[in-house]
Amino acid sequence: MIADLGLTSMARGRHALRTGQLLTKSAAVEEARAPAWLVDQLRARRHGHAIASPRARTAWIAWRDARTTTRMARRQRF
Repeated sequence: MIADLGLTSMARGRHALRTGQLLTKSAAVEEARAPAWLVDQLRARRHGHAIASPRARTAWIAWRDARTTTRMARRQRF
């Protein structure tokens, strides 16, 4: 799911900019800026379970996280 990729990519990017270290995809799921129900679903999909998230809501959450993260990166605030 593209939203999963967006949420984990933003978590990995924030971590890298903050610490200079890479973050695994599994660890990025735990640091995703998403509601608990969505993090649970991300975790389940990462473990191979066929879980469907509400498309529009999940996409909006991922878009909002990407927008916030890129704004913070421009201002160098993490």
